[in-house]
Order: sequence, then structure tokens, then C-alpha cells
Amino acid sequence: MDKAADIDMKNYSITNLDLPSNQRDAACVEFVNYSIKQLNETHISSSVNKKDAFRYLTEDTDESSSENNIDVLGINDFPESPLQVNKKDYFLKLLFEKDSPNQYRSRLGFNIQTLSVGYYTMVVEWFPTEMNEVSVTPQATTISIFNYTTKTFEKYTKTLIHFHRWSSSPPQYIFLDLHGTVRDTSFLKVGHLIVYGLKETV
Repeated sequence: MDKAADIDMKNYSITNLDLPSNQRDAACVEFVNYSIKQLNETHISSSVNKKDAFRYLTEDTDESSSENNIDVLGINDFPESPLQVNKKDYFLKLLFEKDSPNQYRSRLGFNIQTLSVGYYTMVVEWFPTEMNEVSVTPQATTISIFNYTTKTFEKYTKTLIHFHRWSSSPPQYIFLDLHGTVRDTSFLKVGHLIVYGLKETV
């Protein structure tokens, strides 16, 4: 028997596949194609119905906090951003673990107290100094994170986080755990973090 392998979809999609009626809800080909396209290509654009609900996060450094092994150096314009919504980013200094001098395990917290009760999609794009064993993992206090997924591109990662804010009771924080390795620790290690999203799920 041949071994199974992942399919590299690249820019292609599945077409002309007719599923039995009792399977269409369970495995919708159009939904699979749409999800692949969303993760690879889509940027949430401002409009009457879909606007960047997280824009305030990149307007004031007080809305973020240095939690562990990380310093927020400021909020800057970031022309390298592929976004059309917001070209602002968090400029971060990464601090290394004492027992692993070439690894950073940094945590950054975001105050989302100003968001109203509801479902949200939060998008995080992380541009680290080096793309070695990079991962982004969300955690929360009283926020319910029910799904997240990350795709790695050549120079950055994109993470989609779906969560539900149940109430307005504080504290209301989402934390991002940033992990990675670097070859040369003799220079200041910095990275660019972009946050945007909307009040619904995509």
C-alpha cells in the first residue's frame, strides 16, 4: 500500500467533484477551497459591514503589555506589511531564555476590554528576525478561544484566531506566545507584529 502524503494545493482548487447528497454538508468542496484561499490571500478590508475592529490596538502602546521575555519598543509604520487595512505594527525586542541563549519564548498580552460581547476573528502577522522554528500560540484569560490556525510564509507567519467574548467583566486579555530560534545572538533581536480583525468569524 502506498504511503499517504499531504497535497500541496499551491494556487489550484478542487473542481468538478460531485458528492452524494448525504455527504455535502460534511465535506463541502467549495468550503475547503474557500478556506485555503482565505488563509493564503485574504486581508480583512475596511467597509460598512467589515471594518478593522482591532485598529485601536495599534494606536496606543498602553493596550499592550510586556508579559515575559519581550519589550514593546513602540508602534511604527511598517511599509513591508501586505495589509491594505493597517500599516501599523508593534516593534518588539525579543529577550532570550537564560538556559537556551539562541531561543526566544516571549509572551505579549493585549487588552481587549473595549470590544463588545460577541464572536471575533483576530489576525496576527509575525515578522521575526529569522524564520527558524517559528510558532505563534494564543491563550486567554476569560476569553473563549475556540479555534486558531497558522500558515508560514517566506518571511512571516499569519495566524487566524477565532474567539468569543462572553461578558464585559475584566480582565479581558489575549496573550500571544512567540517562539523561535536564531543563529546569531550578538545583535539586538527585534520583530514586527501586526494585529487586525473584525467582529464576526471568517
